[in-house]
Amino acid sequence: AAGRRAVGRGDLPASINLLDRAIALLPPEDPSRLHLLTELGEALVQGFDWDRASRLLDEALAAADRTGDAALRAHAALGKLDLRLDAEPDRPDSGPNTFRSEVQGVLALLEELGDEQGQARAWRLLALDSYLRCRIAPAEEEMRLAYEHAHRADDDLLEATSLYVLAQAAFWGPAPVAEGIRRCEDIRERAGDNYRVQLGALHALAGLHAMQGRFEVARQLGEQASALAEELGPNRFAAICSQFLGVTELLAGDPAAAEARLRWGYGILERTGERGLRSELAANLARALREQGRDDEALRLASLSGELAVRDDLYAQVERRGPMARVLAGRGDTAEAERLAREAVAMAQPTDMLNMRANALADLAAVLRLAGRAAEAEPLLGQALDLYQRKGNQVSAARVRDLLG
Repeated sequence: AAGRRAVGRGDLPASINLLDRAIALLPPEDPSRLHLLTELGEALVQGFDWDRASRLLDEALAAADRTGDAALRAHAALGKLDLRLDAEPDRPDSGPNTFRSEVQGVLALLEELGDEQGQARAWRLLALDSYLRCRIAPAEEEMRLAYEHAHRADDDLLEATSLYVLAQAAFWGPAPVAEGIRRCEDIRERAGDNYRVQLGALHALAGLHAMQGRFEVARQLGEQASALAEELGPNRFAAICSQFLGVTELLAGDPAAAEARLRWGYGILERTGERGLRSELAANLARALREQGRDDEALRLASLSGELAVRDDLYAQVERRGPMARVLAGRGDTAEAERLAREAVAMAQPTDMLNMRANALADLAAVLRLAGRAAEAEPLLGQALDLYQRKGNQVSAARVRDLLG
């Protein structure tokens, strides 16, 4: 229980240590020990220790085969699926719905077993898959279901995970900014002493206030989030915080500050060998570098983002194309620039990430204007303006109005 509380607070090393000690105290075939293997495996996935996580989950699967423990097999299977989200960036054996169908198969078994904790874990994975595909509204509903099952299971860790993701979704998803601020303030109050949930609410609030042009408030919230991330140590949650604070500085028109924020998180991920989230930060860095006129570096980071990106991570695939297209258009390679920008628009269009869709349209418009085709750019800017306004992103909407002016 102490180990689960520790990871809930964001203290992964303490959680892993406590779970290790609990496992060592129990006989090899004790059912409690075997189920703790799956919890330790989940903590190790979050801590980027994928090799050890895989070994422990394989041990749990083998034990489930020996004992016929269906619940143990289901939890271990969910652990292996969780591992695939982070440790297998290309997922070469996966069709577009293979991952979801596998999770749904395990979920059906857990429903039959009446396993509330297992159902919470399954819904969490479905939500993360939707998130990866930039379908944020479905991800929010799936994460709410994860929260409800976790609450019934009295699982503080999964409740915290659900609240953390719901706070981030308020920034990335289709919820208007004002609604997102209310949600994050509510989550912040409910967080109590759960540092990870507080961190998620703070950095999401920083980005949301920045969209409204309240940069002083946004930076104050960002400093609080940064201090908390430093306290929690260099882990995945600190890297995610750096991404939000980097985007906040881009909204504020300070790409150098954005670069500093993003490089901190990128360095954490680079040292651990993580790829998926690092591809997103590389794409964000490419945009910050291009806005500083450092075009060669921007192209290098955009290309690296493509090499690192999970196949299904639409955000990285869309975001990296924008700065790359703008750099190439500025250098006169308008045909390649237009191809990349139109690909980004097509990829973003089916998603509900309004800012991402608007950014892609604005990038394409910029490419067309550089090619001397301003008349074609104007309707694209109009579409971008509509999307920014729907989100409540007043800062980006004002910039587009200036271009249309």
